[in-house]
Amino acid sequence: MTCLPGRDFASISTLASCIASSALSLPACNANEAFSPALIYTVVANDRGPKGATNVVLTDMLPTNVTFVSSSSTQGFCSRTGSGVTCDFGSLAAGAIAFVRIEVLTPTPRWTLVDSASVTGIEFDPNAKNNSATLSFTYSP
Repeated sequence: MTCLPGRDFASISTLASCIASSALSLPACNANEAFSPALIYTVVANDRGPKGATNVVLTDMLPTNVTFVSSSSTQGFCSRTGSGVTCDFGSLAAGAIAFVRIEVLTPTPRWTLVDSASVTGIEFDPNAKNNSATLSFTYSP
């Protein structure tokens, strides 16, 4: 996705049918704003049921051309692991959502970032294809 004037954000989501799903949301640039190397984006884990999930872990593979600054989550804890961020949410009840906030420093424009995330749990998921998402985002002033 390329940054265009008037866009507030770019996002990609996967729809869950059973245990857990993930979605990525990345803030987009605003053509009226000055460039800032700080980029904060949110990764979402959503258990859409019909049952809860245990030992839920979200892994976000950071884009290769960024510098990691920090991460935090609304549930459990996150840590930097190699070239990614791993968040252990523990259990997610059916219908529960956990958010991860990741801050990175981007290169000088023009750049393209490719971010991917996946979420796993112990319970069987008949549709594991919806447990990961990837987003490509380009900033071009």
